[in-house]
Amino acid sequence: MSDRKQWLTLAFLAALAAGPVFADTEITKDVVMSHLQGVGQLDVGAAVAPYADDATLILADKVYHGSDEIRGFFKTFFAEFSQADVSMETEALVFEGNTALTTWNAESPNNVYEFGADTFVVQYGKIVSHTMAARITPK
Repeated sequence: MSDRKQWLTLAFLAALAAGPVFADTEITKDVVMSHLQGVGQLDVGAAVAPYADDATLILADKVYHGSDEIRGFFKTFFAEFSQADVSMETEALVFEGNTALTTWNAESPNNVYEFGADTFVVQYGKIVSHTMAARITPK
């Protein structure tokens, strides 16, 4: 066997052994719902547990790299939402393959969040990419 064929065969076998890169819809749903349950409980550990160590969280004004930075974001986010008189409503939750989308509205004593939208990409049973955007109006 030529070196090229041997290399291609080994690469193919390694890919098979590693399992699917992209999650199916049910895996994506389980992973994202686990995250959202942690968010609903304002539990930073539970909210961040489904993230890969090298995940990214992309906001309009900042990108968080890795689960430690993402943990810091959620600590700040949850501080705002742990106050009295907070409401959050999910408008839509859609799963397709390794991707999920949720849209939401929220209000805290500090801000009104109109049409929030989050997207999640799941690989190997972990969130590897998360984007979040909303129209935020300070009170």
